[in-house]
Amino acid sequence: MKTTQINNDDFLDFDEDILENFVSKNYSAKELIFKFKQMRKSIPTAFDKSSKNAEKQPVMNKKELEKEIGL
Repeated sequence: MKTTQINNDDFLDFDEDILENFVSKNYSAKELIFKFKQMRKSIPTAFDKSSKNAEKQPVMNKKELEKEIGL
């Protein structure tokens, strides 16, 4: 399976979000590290799935998009 290569762009940096989520669940330090590593490894696969799902959706033209977002 081909996975998306993720660069170090801040837009694609989910580390803080992942940590905040796990810290809010009161995981122990060991659990936090383990779950954090698991989640980071799953991000490229999640992007691939999201991309494939988006490709299946019909393409919108400008007028359809404006209507969809209420412009």
